[in-house]
Amino acid sequence: MLSLRKLERKEIIFLIFSLIILVSMVYMSYDWAPSNDERYNVPYADLALDYYSSFGKNDTVLTTTTKIEPVMKHYGIAIELPAHFLHRLFGWELYGIRHAIMTLMSFFYIFFGALLAKRITKSWTAAYIAMAFLILTPRIFGEAFNNPKDPTYCATSLISLYTFFVFLDALPKPSWRKTILLGIGVAGSLLVRISGLISEFLFVIFLVWELYYLHKNKIAIDLKDIAKKVFIAFGVGYFAGIILWPAMINAPFTQPFEALAFLKNLPVTVKNLFEGKYLQSTEIPWYYLPKYFLISNPEVILIGILIGLILLFKLKKVYNFRRISFLLISSFFPLFLIIYSKTGLLTGWRHGYFIYIPLVVFSAIAYTFIIEHNVLSEIKKRIVIGVICFALLPTIYFMVKNYPLFYVYFNPTFGGVKKAMGNYELDYYSHSIMPAIKWLEQNEPGFEKKKLASNNTFQVSEILKPKYGSLPIAYTRYRERYDQDWDYNILTQSFVDAEYLRNGYFGTSKDVIKTIDVDGVPVCAILKRQDKNDYYGKKALDSQQYPKAIEFLNKALQYDANNEIAWTNLGLAQLNSNQPNEAVQSLSNALKISPENMMAKNYLAYAYLQSGNLPYAQSVLMNLIEENPNMPDPYRLLAQIYQQQGNGAMAQQYMSIYQQITGQMGGQ
Repeated sequence: MLSLRKLERKEIIFLIFSLIILVSMVYMSYDWAPSNDERYNVPYADLALDYYSSFGKNDTVLTTTTKIEPVMKHYGIAIELPAHFLHRLFGWELYGIRHAIMTLMSFFYIFFGALLAKRITKSWTAAYIAMAFLILTPRIFGEAFNNPKDPTYCATSLISLYTFFVFLDALPKPSWRKTILLGIGVAGSLLVRISGLISEFLFVIFLVWELYYLHKNKIAIDLKDIAKKVFIAFGVGYFAGIILWPAMINAPFTQPFEALAFLKNLPVTVKNLFEGKYLQSTEIPWYYLPKYFLISNPEVILIGILIGLILLFKLKKVYNFRRISFLLISSFFPLFLIIYSKTGLLTGWRHGYFIYIPLVVFSAIAYTFIIEHNVLSEIKKRIVIGVICFALLPTIYFMVKNYPLFYVYFNPTFGGVKKAMGNYELDYYSHSIMPAIKWLEQNEPGFEKKKLASNNTFQVSEILKPKYGSLPIAYTRYRERYDQDWDYNILTQSFVDAEYLRNGYFGTSKDVIKTIDVDGVPVCAILKRQDKNDYYGKKALDSQQYPKAIEFLNKALQYDANNEIAWTNLGLAQLNSNQPNEAVQSLSNALKISPENMMAKNYLAYAYLQSGNLPYAQSVLMNLIEENPNMPDPYRLLAQIYQQQGNGAMAQQYMSIYQQITGQMGGQ
């Protein structure tokens, strides 16, 4: 690491530049709203602070049966605890100090990534290229301000990798100072996730390789001394890393295995939008992470990785090949484990950030090799640097233009955010809610006194709370947004039907007064209720007042013909009024707007049945089973159709499946 006692001019410039970046990042962190995950992170951190402040007497964090504990206990809390301590001690605004501290920690993946590039190449050019690349990786940098797990884990991973390099470089006679650094690296790797143990496993492998290299070159090795120092560093580092992790410090020898098993087989399943379809996190294809790497990172960095791999044996002649190998294996080995073990991944590729970060550093090393060892003249060196800078301009423009939502990034080669719309996850952390509320405050005075709703009530509530106190925010699923009474509704793309998104309907209803866009693509919509006939129609429908429901819903559709919810409810009202042909038309209109509307398809099958059109009903039901094989109703209706057609065997087959599914659902 840099020694403050003998800093060179280049080192001073690097440190000043790094400090400017750090201060800027912490200042920027106040523009980030609470993330979705903080609804669980915050209560868990509070319980952890109770545990430590009571010296373990209040062990609710270990025994709670809420949905917080089973998930959160498998993650380290050391980075979040200081914020909660300062909040209790001084009353500082919780989310502000949380985001400032996690931003400060995340900064170190940039700082140590640059130092790693410098250490391998002995070149400050590599450090600055790596720093630029790490900042201009919009996905990771965009989450460095309010994601306590993924960018911070990138930081602790690179800190550990750097300290491991320092220790290996000090062989065959590492000092106790270098041993302390090794212990810090071990501790750091465990601050966020137990998968940091992979780093220690890789270190041992590369330690053996380093010792073999020294032995081969007839350099004297004191194996006993080295083993003693490594053992002490690992032992002390391990306990230092878990001391602020309640579940781990309570069971330091058994909890790691439980945590590793948890990460491998996540009990939490979330739908991920990938390649135009919603897939459960346990059903993602093997190439999920590699594809995300390719489509949602700047091309110039990806090209650098490819160049480095092509020139790998030439790099070997100039740089320490064992260190470059360690850097690459730090990416490829975890990637292999995730693919091989079919580990579930949640929303985008944030759980794979730590895998990609070493490759970004490697990309910087590859470009440095070209600049310093392949290009001879100064003019050509400047041209290469100029080309790299020019290639980064589109990414810089995207980040400036779409601040603070630049984590919703897809590269131009893929087709950008426009092509990703309805095909891949966009604003999965709902960062767009903060600018949406700021717009409401500036343009709709008194909105907070009206009936508010959202499909992300936690974030809306937490953003409004400091200024307006606790406000009642009604939760509305997007596909049920008009079934409740509200005046303003803030809606994000969370779990909105993929084809509906691709067809361009999101953010286009007549009630929309503002959309929050990324590169012209709406990721959040603010609705102001101008007409409530759809709500009145739903109330009448629920009360079985079908003629009245039809009247209200027709008025709602005169106001907005693209209201697929009103079309669906109208179809059901007509179905219950013995108007099957009209119901078919209404439900078909709903499906033109939202082809994945399961409810509309189900009602449409009933409408075809009621009208006597069995082949059409059969086709709709088969489509429903293909899309959602665990939906019981289609099997029962198909059994009914086959019974009417005199096919008792098929009728019995589908009825058996229906009974099996309803039995698993508890007879519901």
